Amino acid sequence: MAKAKGKRIKSSLLSVNLGSHSVKLVEGVHSGERLKITNMALVQIDNKVYEDGVIHDELALKHAITSAMKTHKFRNKNVVLTFESSEIIKREMLIPKVDPQDQMEMIRYEVGEYLPIDTSTYVLQYKVLEDVETESGLKTKVLLGAMPKDMVESHMKLLESCGLNPKILDMQTNAAEKLAQWISKSNRYDALKTFAYIDLGHKIINITLLENNEFKFNRLVKLGGFDYDRILMETLSLDREDAETRKMNTSVMDIVQAYESPEFQEMDVEKKEVIQETIDFLENSVEEIRKVFKYYTSRESENVIDKVLLYGGGAGLKDMTLFLKDRLELPVETFKFFDGVEITAKCDGDEYPKFVSAIGALIRI
Repeated sequence: MAKAKGKRIKSSLLSVNLGSHSVKLVEGVHSGERLKITNMALVQIDNKVYEDGVIHDELALKHAITSAMKTHKFRNKNVVLTFESSEIIKREMLIPKVDPQDQMEMIRYEVGEYLPIDTSTYVLQYKVLEDVETESGLKTKVLLGAMPKDMVESHMKLLESCGLNPKILDMQTNAAEKLAQWISKSNRYDALKTFAYIDLGHKIINITLLENNEFKFNRLVKLGGFDYDRILMETLSLDREDAETRKMNTSVMDIVQAYESPEFQEMDVEKKEVIQETIDFLENSVEEIRKVFKYYTSRESENVIDKVLLYGGGAGLKDMTLFLKDRLELPVETFKFFDGVEITAKCDGDEYPKFVSAIGALIRI
């Protein structure tokens, strides 16, 4: 949502999505009712290079981006960058109804009054959600996004060091929402229902609820695929690459069945330990998701969740949809069928869930 310096944005852009485990690049064109993806690439980065919106190793991150651009022949230099961080403040706010040109001034005033932050140290962006009639008069509900200025500046510096022209900084949540809304036009997903979009990331589970195709709220949970990798690395003495391979090749439901089987207590200590810790991780993840769902459904008596759509690296875990369907007692599927999006880039369809935010960021409406 944060607009970077630069001239008027063209419809052809390079989308760069930064995560703690990988960098995703997508090149494409958004024009009217058309969204065309012409190039896609993913490059892994080491742990601690980039985490929670903080650049720990600028040189390593720069190398990852520039080498991916060269190897995969990305040409566009105009960039929309997406990332997520627990340091980004997201709030729904009610402000007095004013003319659009006065909304930012009103938001700055309201933020200064009600949030314990120095607004001069944040980049503020907002999106109008709806007008609401209250006892004190007509109000406008807005979704505020406040990014720390030093975080914005570090990302701008990174892109410029790569020889790129930063045009927009956006949150992964906002980008994923745009893609969801775009796809709903194809009627694949009923726009008159409530969907939970869950990004199963490497360090964070990012949960976004859309009701009637409109944003309701978002929560970040500090759990992710890295916690699963750590269990495998520590209990089985595996390196990161072997742990990830084993994780992706192991059925989540097989682990559950092993844990629940009568033979579990007879297994050797090492095997029992890895199964037990994996089950604890999976159940903790489910419990955190349940808390978010419970918060939403408790706000209004008519609030329900109709379907869960998974994306991100964790969506590729074998039988994860079946596991969450069983635990949440809701329909669950992987968000990877991009109806209404023309993809000419060479990419395995199973990789699509990792590119949801990167693709959605190209939609500039």
